[in-house]
Amino acid sequence: MKIKFSTLMLDIDGEPIKEPTGDPGKTRTVTLGELCERVLLNDMIEKDGAKKVQMFHLAMRIHGTSKEVEISVEECALLKKIVSSYNPLIVGQAWDLLDKATKH
Repeated sequence: MKIKFSTLMLDIDGEPIKEPTGDPGKTRTVTLGELCERVLLNDMIEKDGAKKVQMFHLAMRIHGTSKEVEISVEECALLKKIVSSYNPLIVGQAWDLLDKATKH
């Protein structure tokens, strides 16, 4: 299945979610890919080294691309599981985007 990880995440009003950049007063929008990368690369629960390597490679495929990324059903299930650490606004959007890809 193909996922467009460059899709912007939206707030409850449908506006792009913004976060501080590091420069005072400046913000940037947040994408599905950035959120997925963060949880893939910051997962401290997974103990299996081979699984962590798979997570690293998936994050590298997602990183910075504006193109759709081909992922397996297993990778989609993994992403749904680990993005669940976010709040309901993010989880709901992420799951909807991932589920939409499985239906095409």
